Amino acid sequence: MAEIGASPTSSPRPVPVTPSVDLIGTLPGIIWEADGTDHRMAYVSPRARDILGLDPDEWSAVRDFWEEHVHPDDLEGTTAVVEAALEALQAATCEYRFLDGGGAYRHIRDTFQVLQRGE
Repeated sequence: MAEIGASPTSSPRPVPVTPSVDLIGTLPGIIWEADGTDHRMAYVSPRARDILGLDPDEWSAVRDFWEEHVHPDDLEGTTAVVEAALEALQAATCEYRFLDGGGAYRHIRDTFQVLQRGE
């Protein structure tokens, strides 16, 4: 059996593994990335369509998409958790209701890690 990335005349070498959209699409959750300054979504995985019936492209196209879909009774507390995590540059988990594509609110557990990008 030949090893991936090996040729008959070379020694086997490790093949770099890079996370891909294909891999992310198999995870049982919605993977997202947002700008911590304006909170605009930069990326939302395709699973958003399967899980919530919402087009991932809309999340980044509509400026306040997330805020408009969080239940009004949950928005203040959820936003406070997000802001505290951003301030401390740390991970957090929050639970809230989110409006799905069919017009019903679904319970969400959102676990995220705040990363600081280099200048």
